[in-house]
This record gives sequence, structure tokens and C-alpha cells, in this order.
Amino acid sequence: MAFIELRDIVKSFGNNTVVKGLSLSVEKGEFVSFLGGSGCGKTTTLRMIAGFETPTSGSILIDGADVGDVRPSRRNLGMVFQNYALFPNMTVRRNIAFGLKIARAPAGGTARGSASRTGKKIADRVEEMLDLIRMSEFGSRYPHQLSGGQQQRVALARAIAIEPRALLLDEPLSALDAKIRVKLRDDIRDIQRKLGITTIYVTHDQEEALSISDRVAVMKDGLIEQIGAPFDIYNRPATPYVASFIGTLNVIPAVAIDPAAGTLAIDGQVIRARLAYDAKPGAELCVSIRPEAISQLAGGLGEGELADSNVLEGEVINVKLLGSIVRLVLSIGGHKVSMDGFNDPELTLPAIGARLRLLVPSEAIGVSKPEAAPVIAAAEEDK
Repeated sequence: MAFIELRDIVKSFGNNTVVKGLSLSVEKGEFVSFLGGSGCGKTTTLRMIAGFETPTSGSILIDGADVGDVRPSRRNLGMVFQNYALFPNMTVRRNIAFGLKIARAPAGGTARGSASRTGKKIADRVEEMLDLIRMSEFGSRYPHQLSGGQQQRVALARAIAIEPRALLLDEPLSALDAKIRVKLRDDIRDIQRKLGITTIYVTHDQEEALSISDRVAVMKDGLIEQIGAPFDIYNRPATPYVASFIGTLNVIPAVAIDPAAGTLAIDGQVIRARLAYDAKPGAELCVSIRPEAISQLAGGLGEGELADSNVLEGEVINVKLLGSIVRLVLSIGGHKVSMDGFNDPELTLPAIGARLRLLVPSEAIGVSKPEAAPVIAAAEEDK
């Protein structure tokens, strides 16, 4: 049985329906991220799980029990907000202890036992949390004396101090600098694994979701477009929206030639996808290719290589240094196509205007219809 289960959840605000029949099962100890753009319903869904919003219809079960009529304070869930929500007049220790004192949490957590924590037990628990977030020396400081990352660590410690049944995080890192975000997201994942706590994480940052989650639920217009392991979400997108939202994707207009053979034409240049696709010859389609799947063809191709690869020619219109990645932007038939390669100090970058021959493996080519129907050819040979 799933530990957290959402069954056909609908949430409307007046005439605006923001969550539209969403269903989801989260296993005990699992880390699931809701990923999507603004207005997709991810935060509203999290707030319904926490009890801050009431579903218009549908049900939410936690550990097999329907919590629709249970107040947020009785659900025994830890919540971490984007804005930290720390008490400015309390020290770090008092902020962490606040939930323990208010809830009168028993030693085994609010869902177990009945004895209240004593003052010493609360103090011991606070020190345990300070040690867990590696901030023991900051216990006497006030929030204004901490960095943003340190304040968020305190908010995290306060949420897990009460030993909640699950941890809910609403874009907790969005207000932090890039380097701090990377470090803190790794810390959150390490703590989650150490405690084995069921966690639901809301973010609009795809790198964040892919790097720390067991599963990612990509949301759009109040529904889950696709849910799966990060590797599958990135490499086997179920819809054009997921394919374009996750990572960088080249989407290039093409014309069908022989659907059974997987051949198409891009600006008169013929390429072949590994899988057959469903369309009539001459139909307008879209070809999807990840930038990292494209490489520069310096010499000729052997007979075996040519059987599984395609050659396209384009003109360099921009060169971007992205740290460890060098991105070349080329024009093919007036359409921009990006190609990514690892940065190398010995690399000779092409000049703007240079014409390059590009190698594109047939298994890297996805085919979809312009009206954004599901991807109908991709690197999924087992399906």
C-alpha cells in the first residue's frame, strides 16, 4: 500500500480549476519531486497534502487513512517553506524547539506514544538536530545573523525535529545563490536518506529535481504529464512537453518521406530515425534531438557507422561557453540547432559562419506531430 496517496484530486478557486483530477502514489521512504512551471498546480497540490488547502473533490490518504477532515497540525507532517518562516525574535535553538513545545511531541513522534517530551528531552532533540545540519556552534544566534542557506537549514531542522511522518518542501532553495542551492540540495537528500523519511519536494528547477529525486512528476495545467525515475524522464519523455521542458531540446521542422523506414527530410537533407513513425509521406512533422547527441563529423564515415547515423550540414551562428560544456549554435534551414560538447583547453572553436557536418545517431531522433501529439518515434526500442 502506498504511504501517501492522492485519488482524483480536483482543486478549484472560483471558476479557475488549478488541479484537475490528479492521482499519485508515494511509497514510504520515497523522495518524489513535483516539477513544473508557474501555475501548473504543484504548490497547490503540496498544500492540499499538508492540509492548508481543501480539495474540491477527491481524497488524500496518509498511511492508509483519509486525512480530508484532519487539521494540518494533526497530520504530523513537516513543512519547509520558500521564505524560511523563522521567528526573528527567537534564537536558532528556540526556533527548532518551537514545534516540539507546541505539539508536545512524544519521544517517538506525535503518531506514536502518549508521554510528553520533558524539557531535557526537547533540549537533547534540538542539539541532535543542530548536529544533523552541522550548525551546533550557531545555536545561540538569531535568524538575522545567519545566511540564507543557514536559515533554510534551521527551517529544515525545525520541520524534522518533531519526527514527522513525511516531509514537504515548497521550493525551499529558490531564494538562494546557485552554489548554495547545489550544496543545500545535496544536504537535504543526504538527510532524507539518513532518516528514511517520505519526502515530497516542489520545484521549478529541473536540475534540482533530477539530481535528488527517486521519482519526478512533471506537471502541466493541473495534471501530471509524466512520472518516473529521473533517468527515464530525461531519456524517455512521454510527451513533447516533457521532452522540451526537461533539459535542452532541439525541435526542428521536418517532412515525412518513408514512415515505415523512419526517413524524413530537414531542409532537403534526408535523415533516418531508428523507429518507424505514424504519418503520411509529405506530412509536416517535428524532429527532436538532444544537443549532447550531436557531434561534429571531422572525417568520413565507415559503412557500419553510416548505417546507424545521419549527417546534417549547418552554419555556425554562435559559440557559447557554459563552463564544462561548449555549445555551438548552428543554422540548418534557418532553424537554430544546438550541439553540446565537453570543454577542452586544446579545443579549437569554429569561427562564426563556418559550415560544419554534424553526426546524429538515428536512435537519438524523436519524431512528433506539430500539434504536440505524443512523441511517436524515439529511442525506446523495447516498446
